[in-house]
Amino acid sequence: MPSTTINDARAPARSPAAFCAFASDKYAIAVAGGGALPNFVASTARRAVVSATGTFTGRTTADCLVESAKRGWMPSYPTFNRNSLDIVDDADAAGVAPAQYVVDSLKDGSLGYACEDPDAPENFPRVLVVWRANILGSSG
Repeated sequence: MPSTTINDARAPARSPAAFCAFASDKYAIAVAGGGALPNFVASTARRAVVSATGTFTGRTTADCLVESAKRGWMPSYPTFNRNSLDIVDDADAAGVAPAQYVVDSLKDGSLGYACEDPDAPENFPRVLVVWRANILGSSG
């Protein structure tokens, strides 16, 4: 019997709910945290690590969404608190590869994740593309 199945190669499901929660300020009323959240972690191995280390204990849903964006588990747009094009221009001016510039800027604190402060004007989403969805909850 093979040790893997077709589901092992499938990417975990992503939901636009986090984007909508941050963009509409609904994150501020989310109070679920701690014990309920590990049930939503995709892999069994990751769930065991999270449960054993207490990573989510005492955190709100928004805290967990920020952490998941930082770890690459959940996409988050805008990603950084500065425009991507400006980051690349600054990297070119510094003579550093953009990827290394981002790593260095995150380490020294001059660059942050937009989801850490969704109410800051520079972190507001500028474009919302709706494709095959009913964003207003009506059919008209």
